[in-house]
Amino acid sequence: MGKSSTQNTLKFVLDLLSLIPAAPRVLDAQTLTVQLRDRGHIKDQRTVQRTLKDIQTHYPTLECRDESKPFGWCWSAKALPISVPAMSLDQAIVLTLAERVLPGSLPGDVQRAISPYFNAAHATLKREVSASKAAKWPKKVAFSSSAFALKPMEIDSNRMTTITQAIIEERWLEIRYRNANDFVTQSRVKPLGLILEGPRNYLVAQFERFDTPTNPPRTLALARIEMANVTDESCVYPSDFSLAEFVASQPTGWGTNKQIRVTLSVLPYLGRILSESPMGEDQSVTRGEEPDDDWTVEATVPESERLVWWLLSFGAGVEVLAPLELRERVGGELRATAAYYG
Repeated sequence: MGKSSTQNTLKFVLDLLSLIPAAPRVLDAQTLTVQLRDRGHIKDQRTVQRTLKDIQTHYPTLECRDESKPFGWCWSAKALPISVPAMSLDQAIVLTLAERVLPGSLPGDVQRAISPYFNAAHATLKREVSASKAAKWPKKVAFSSSAFALKPMEIDSNRMTTITQAIIEERWLEIRYRNANDFVTQSRVKPLGLILEGPRNYLVAQFERFDTPTNPPRTLALARIEMANVTDESCVYPSDFSLAEFVASQPTGWGTNKQIRVTLSVLPYLGRILSESPMGEDQSVTRGEEPDDDWTVEATVPESERLVWWLLSFGAGVEVLAPLELRERVGGELRATAAYYG
């Protein structure tokens, strides 16, 4: 076999390996043959099938799903990813850190979809350093949140895969949704994007039954979507829609798309914290004349409910001096709270 033929065969096998999806998605040999042709490999379907079976003898994690025809091929959910070049030590360290952070940031158990990469990271650490030292590494890093942490909403990983597929491919999505009042509806929606905010995550979508020029996008809690099926019908993604602008425009929970100049009087300890972790790029901090005097902090920040919640979390440690609307809002919340304990 000549050098050119060897290189072509190697590229064919590597491209085939890269096209095989991870479970639960599957691709049949005919689809793989077409996708390989797009990459310049003119092979017949029988050759692709034979190559898949040859690969399976060396990689048992390559599965052939033969419950129905045409047979589908996929990598086992527990399979280690095959990547060239191999994962570096730096990449392995980053992935093991991400493994600790992501479970609280992704919807439900979606992180299982990338667990093979985490397994590969641990394998790399064991290869690059001793196994005993690699095992100690996760215990040498701790994560702490400045906020009270809620448990993340649970969502089935297969359902999440379906939802993200519909978003990426811009297809209509059929869903069954149970709202906060326990009312269940079945609808077709145009998926526009996801809002991931840690424990609570949302699908932004337009309902087909309200498909008018004034049809506003709505937010649907992912955990309340009880069923999701992606259709074969494409939808037209609104050209004037911006997910970032939508998030900023929400009156509750996220923001109002408005910047405000905030002036705070804070205790010295909080002044030091804000000096180290500023509220905004233009923040200024003025120390008190005496060691125990309050500090004054000014910054331009987004107006949002979270700003109010954050200020309330410091209790008597902070006083809002400006703007007046924010001062009155925080003062009202504190007076109403104090009434419960009077």
